Amino acid sequence: MSMLRCIGYNIGSYFYNSVSSKRLIKLQPFTQKNVVHILGNCYYPETNENLNHLTFNDANIKIHDLIVATYRQKYSYLGNTYLSSDAGWGCAIRATQMMIVNALVIFKDQMQQIVDYNSFEHQQNKSQAKELIYDRISSLLSIHNIYIQQVIKTHNPKGTNFLPPSVCCIAISSLLQEWDKKPFNCITCLNHIPSCSCPTLYLIPRIITFTEHQLILDSLALSQSRGFVGGIGESAIFVFGCQGTTLFFLDPHYVQNAGDFGYFNPPTYQIDISLISSSVVFAFMCYEENECEQLRTIFGMGKVPIVAREFTSTKEIDGVEVLDF
Repeated sequence: MSMLRCIGYNIGSYFYNSVSSKRLIKLQPFTQKNVVHILGNCYYPETNENLNHLTFNDANIKIHDLIVATYRQKYSYLGNTYLSSDAGWGCAIRATQMMIVNALVIFKDQMQQIVDYNSFEHQQNKSQAKELIYDRISSLLSIHNIYIQQVIKTHNPKGTNFLPPSVCCIAISSLLQEWDKKPFNCITCLNHIPSCSCPTLYLIPRIITFTEHQLILDSLALSQSRGFVGGIGESAIFVFGCQGTTLFFLDPHYVQNAGDFGYFNPPTYQIDISLISSSVVFAFMCYEENECEQLRTIFGMGKVPIVAREFTSTKEIDGVEVLDF
């Protein structure tokens, strides 16, 4: 990628926030008719009947606590380029980062039985998760390390191509799976869902047709759900929950300066499920085999890889050619 083109992207990032024309709907107060699903939990209206359940107030606290990743600028150059910003092209990477690190925080909180988001232990879990996506080569899941993965380079010949969510998930799951300190396995499932002998985060790419929108809602209602990376047109977002047919999401399309700090909580948005793009990648945390089997049933996938049968020879039976595989 030429130096002049890189410089053009870097300079353009300074004006991105002022010229961005997206008109998103900020998250509205929950209705009293339906339960709210957020990253594996159900939240109910504050009524006497729901005293023993998580409430809408708990849901708002959870939303405010989510880790957010946005476009960045002023970081060290990416790979063999002069790019110091991902504004305008790196949204799928940022949305995938959000999905992974929020799943990581939930996992650690559950292992330590943490329920207080103000506790030191929870804040420490969040801080350690954020460190994985800081914009520097030493951070495992940084854009610097994702950018140089072979699957990314293959789909990014110009250096600033739009990257499908599935490609970003393959890259980030490979990095996480190779980490010697990984707290759980992370597997991208293209044609099967393997068994889990230990906690495993399954990433499942899927093309969703208009008639399959119920699949999205069903998936978000599962206790295994850790949201999904989807899109509005070619703008990638991280969907973390829903109420009825309304999806809740975090949007990475805002430029901030790079640095170890400053991951802030911008307004959370909502969108009707009918407006979501067809290409999505679901995330599910499974601890037991029966949870994997539930996913196989929902997605119509098996436990073992699907191997395409290969043609080997032909023969004739009663004058009719028969193919052998």
